[in-house]
Amino acid sequence: IARRDTDRARRLAPRGAPALVVRDGDVFDSETGRVRPRTSVVIEGDRITQVGDFATLRIPAGARVLDARGRAIVPGMYDMHAHIAIFGDAAPHMMLAAGITTARDMAGDFDATLALRDRLDAATGVGPRLVLAGFLEGPGAWAGPSEVLVRTEDDARAWIARYDSLGYRQVKLYNLVHPDLVPTIVEEAHRRGMRVSGHIPRGMSLQAAIGLGFDEVQHLAFLVSTFFPDSMYLPRMRAYSNLAGDVLGDFDVEGAPLTALIAEMQRRGTVYDPTLNLFAGPDCLLADGTHPVFGAAISWLRPRDPRDTPPATCSDTSFDGVRAAKYRRMVRRIYDAGVTIVPGTDNVAGLSFHGELELYQRAGIPAAEVLRLATIVPARVMKEDDRHGSVAVGKVADLLIVDGRPWDDIRALRRGHTVIRAGRDYSVDALWREAGIVRRPAVGR
Repeated sequence: IARRDTDRARRLAPRGAPALVVRDGDVFDSETGRVRPRTSVVIEGDRITQVGDFATLRIPAGARVLDARGRAIVPGMYDMHAHIAIFGDAAPHMMLAAGITTARDMAGDFDATLALRDRLDAATGVGPRLVLAGFLEGPGAWAGPSEVLVRTEDDARAWIARYDSLGYRQVKLYNLVHPDLVPTIVEEAHRRGMRVSGHIPRGMSLQAAIGLGFDEVQHLAFLVSTFFPDSMYLPRMRAYSNLAGDVLGDFDVEGAPLTALIAEMQRRGTVYDPTLNLFAGPDCLLADGTHPVFGAAISWLRPRDPRDTPPATCSDTSFDGVRAAKYRRMVRRIYDAGVTIVPGTDNVAGLSFHGELELYQRAGIPAAEVLRLATIVPARVMKEDDRHGSVAVGKVADLLIVDGRPWDDIRALRRGHTVIRAGRDYSVDALWREAGIVRRPAVGR
């Protein structure tokens, strides 16, 4: 695997000129949400060394110039909820092709994920930089597929210490971690400078989890299921996502209980990773017949499982239509309240990421703000905005060059032209082809 990845890296991004100049593109400034027209970026090694008017820049001898006139230059983006090993060898190429230059892996095979992280860091593999979250689960029939089952405080401390020693940045709790262990997990992780996030363990409310120190919560459905604790078990055992979907039709997303919970999250600085594409996307085609998550990219997949395409459009008053609209409204509410949102997919690598962002836009979040959520916001959450998240001198050269204006319409991100990861530039089409996918002409809008 390592030899194959090294060969791919040499073929897809051969080293040549000592510097790269991206000339005269329209740069999206994620710090301010504004656009800097006709701006050039000089990259030396893996860093941005100059940003400005091409005529005034000092162009290094032998630099290669990449013409970006008429195109957008945006910072490399973050997928904050990936499971990169699940989707096979093509996953890193698919993510990079989508403009994802950093992926937070939220659980994966130890050996495979660590080895891939190290190859990508060394540029002997092709894909995004990986930030790792360590998985913690409890024993039981409903336990997630993991060897990491913690039964005692000593178990929890030992696993957190192991994750820390391997360079993991946070821990993620899953469904069956016993609530009694949560204070110890939070204390030990925070003592080591690690973040704590996850599912809300059975028997615990979301309110209790953030009160005990969860820095972040995954999945929008917990904002609903937390209000129906008995229904997780009665009249039958249900997963949180199924419960939320069952009750959402009658759930008041404008009501006082949810309003109070959102206010508490904002007060505590809780981050939310909604994975909206899992809940508000799958059931109905859009009114124009477009796939709600994969968009035009659904036509790139051949062959594909017919279940990947919803059977029809849904009226606004149908159960599925109402449910999707309520999930979108919940995201808009937490955004409007000032709760920090980070975009994650928990879905098909790369191909679902643009759909997640498009759902935020359909929820009413302005496209320029969605771009900020995908770039500088997660960099700040991970405390690495001194190196990532914006197009600025001194930062790592992670960029996406796009045919379009994604700050006006986020769907333009599907028209990526070139992606730059740590100073190495890749053809987006070549990356998709390496993953066995051929982009068709009607890419986005």
